[in-house]
Amino acid sequence: MGAGPIGCELAQSFQRLGSQVTLIDMADRVLPKEDADVSALLADVLRGEGIDVLTSHKAVRFEVGAQKRLIADNEGVSVEIPFDEVIVAVGRRAHTESLGLAELGIGLNRDGTVVVDEYLRTGVPNIFACGDVAGPYQFTHMASHQAWYAAVNALFRAIPEVQGQLRRGAVGDVYRPPKSLAWVCQLMKRKRTASMLKSLDTNSHTSIARSRTAKRAASSRCSRSADPIGSSARPSSRRPRAN
Repeated sequence: MGAGPIGCELAQSFQRLGSQVTLIDMADRVLPKEDADVSALLADVLRGEGIDVLTSHKAVRFEVGAQKRLIADNEGVSVEIPFDEVIVAVGRRAHTESLGLAELGIGLNRDGTVVVDEYLRTGVPNIFACGDVAGPYQFTHMASHQAWYAAVNALFRAIPEVQGQLRRGAVGDVYRPPKSLAWVCQLMKRKRTASMLKSLDTNSHTSIARSRTAKRAASSRCSRSADPIGSSARPSSRRPRAN
C-alpha cells in the first residue's frame, strides 16, 4: 500500500526477489507528488516487470479468514485484492502529540510537524526544531541540512551576521532502480506554471512594449536635434575603393 518512492522501491525489490506484488494507491498515479511524465515512465517500468499497479484504489478494510483480502474502492466499485502479506508505505506523521508543545506555546501544523520560521526557530525563541519533526521533507539529507542551520542559529543567535536562513527552494530526490531516475521536486507542477503564464495580463505586456518604443523614438529625436549638421551632411568615413 502506497506508491510513493518507498512503496515503489519495496514493490520492485520484492517482485525481483520472486514475489508477485500488487501495488495500490488512492492517487491516480504512482509518485503523485512528482511530475506526471516521471510517474508515467515509472509505472510502465513497474508493469513491465510484472507488478500489478492499481491506482485510484482507496483501501477500505482488511478481511482475514480462509484467505486474506484487502477491500478497496475504485471510483465507487468495490475491489477484492487477495494477499499473503501486506506492506504499508503510505507516509509518516510527526509524533509530537506527547511532547507537551501546546503547554509551551509551540504551534503545530496540520500534519503534526512543528511550526518553525526560516531560522528553524519555534514560537519559543530558544527552542529549535529540525528533521522529520519540522518537515516539510522527510529525507535523511534534509534532516542533516536542517541540523546544521539549527545548531548554528541556536549557538550564535546573538550574532545576526552569523545566523543562516534555511533555503527550501528545491530538494533533490532519487529513485535508483531500474534506470536511476533522478529529478527535483518541483514546488509548482508544470501545468500550474503554464496556467499562471497563460493568466498573465497581455495588456500590461503591450503597455510595456509601447513604452519602450516611445522611449526609443524620443531618444532618436533627441540625438537628431542635437546634431546641427545632420547625418546626411556628414562626410563619409568610408575609403574609396581602389580600382
